[in-house]
Amino acid sequence: MKSTFTVQPSRNKKSGVFRLGLDRSLTKLVLKHQSIYLKLSPSILLQVKIVCGPPNKKAYDVNHKDLSDWIKEKGFNDYPHGKPTKLDFQLDKANWTFTFLGKKTSP
Repeated sequence: MKSTFTVQPSRNKKSGVFRLGLDRSLTKLVLKHQSIYLKLSPSILLQVKIVCGPPNKKAYDVNHKDLSDWIKEKGFNDYPHGKPTKLDFQLDKANWTFTFLGKKTSP
């Protein structure tokens, strides 16, 4: 299953700390505080927990220092105001691993 995550600042963009907002379609598949894996490259696999974030604690996010560093290293944090970077992932439900496919290029 293909999913799109959105790069978001954890506090504000100036803080330099970033997270990924999960696609709303995933809220029916995953649970708050569930552990999932993000495979960002062949050598980078992060275990992260899903947390509730804004707005109104209904959206699901994943945070991790190494994830924030990876977002900045790839330049995904550099986007115009109101037009955040969207990243495509492929979900393997057998082991809850989301493998990074690339930056979303179409709407």
